Amino acid sequence: MRKNFRKTPEFILQQLDNIESDDVTIATIKKITNDDFDNEFYSQINLNLNNGELNFIDEFVPLFTNGSFSRKNVKGYKIRYPDRPKVSKTYYLGERAIFGDFNKGSFSLYVTRMVTPYDVIPPKEISICVEHLETTDEDGVIFHSLKFSTNQILNKNANNFIEELFFNINLLQENIGSVNVYNSNTSIDEYLQTLQLNWEIFPPGTMDQDLSKITNGLRNITPQRANEIIDRYSFLRSENPIQTIIGNSGMRRYFGVKFSESLVAFENSNYGNALYILFENWRELSRLSRLDIQNRPSDQFIRVEHRGNWKEKVKAIIKAKK
Repeated sequence: MRKNFRKTPEFILQQLDNIESDDVTIATIKKITNDDFDNEFYSQINLNLNNGELNFIDEFVPLFTNGSFSRKNVKGYKIRYPDRPKVSKTYYLGERAIFGDFNKGSFSLYVTRMVTPYDVIPPKEISICVEHLETTDEDGVIFHSLKFSTNQILNKNANNFIEELFFNINLLQENIGSVNVYNSNTSIDEYLQTLQLNWEIFPPGTMDQDLSKITNGLRNITPQRANEIIDRYSFLRSENPIQTIIGNSGMRRYFGVKFSESLVAFENSNYGNALYILFENWRELSRLSRLDIQNRPSDQFIRVEHRGNWKEKVKAIIKAKK
């Protein structure tokens, strides 16, 4: 079972701010190699290769055993209000025989009790849809790009939008392991663009020039986040990189530096609790989401959280890997 969100992630809220349409869909794009199908995770969602041919069920309701949101999706759930006064509730206990003899007739037995008030939420039975976007051959490696989405279109003006958004992202996260939000009318080409992280690589300029390029186009950036970007980019520049890199992937923006052809450090401009250091295959890994990167072998990347003496850790890694 994949870890659920306790609250709607900041990157989802950032994405929503950038979507002008009222109708949105919860989806994620995965780029899978033929070798990845050895992972039993894909067989569990009926996705497999048969003689080189991709096979999958294009829509399914997740099993209730997959996690708490999958269980709620299939079985429904109750929302209890323990802070409210108890209320009387009458329960039907079935038919009972008169004097223990059904030949003499029967009666309905009810009992009334004081209980904590609650709402019964019926099963939503939201399904996950699977769509094959494209198959590509990149230097002899076959990649299959697939879109996974919940089948519920959400309207940002609906009274229950926040609740439905939270449920949908957790259902997809629980079953697929990653999540994002898109305009409901997003085309296949636009979905594929979110996979293609195009790097702009240039020699380091002045701090002001580089920061202007990094922050250009960012929306709703807070003063705190602006200061974080300045601090983190200043630190990376102090380690004498050979090139500065800025990446665009849909609504995601990345910045970082390149120390050699096999050593790149980068961050997300919109959100980010950690710095990622990638090695020989950094161009391939940079196309993936953070969650997908984290599922790769540990010798392909190093994730350094921004806490404690993280800068000293990064310095040591750069020194060792240069």
